[in-house]
Amino acid sequence: MAAVQADSLSAVLKDRLPRYPLPVALIGRLAVDGRCRGRRFGETLLIDALSRVVGIADSIACVRVIVDAKAEGAERFYLKYDFATIEGEGWPRRMFLPMATVRTAAGVSL
Repeated sequence: MAAVQADSLSAVLKDRLPRYPLPVALIGRLAVDGRCRGRRFGETLLIDALSRVVGIADSIACVRVIVDAKAEGAERFYLKYDFATIEGEGWPRRMFLPMATVRTAAGVSL
């Protein structure tokens, strides 16, 4: 678990968010051995991590899932799954996915 300050988010988002820290689920970096690339193991790891977050989201009251993309390849990977970049300068780049999106993808009603 982690917290994100609204003022650290992009201008588009921070205008719609409260000024106190927002509870978020931070997914550790996912990596696949280079010999296994192209077999969708990264997708499997991400789906597993997101399903675990859905399972505990009500208990911990998180509003977003965040990840830290280590490099451009990682950022491209997360962008394919609708993560948006919060902090676009330097690496790692912090990215987020709203819990509503995660729940919808997992087939969980709000």
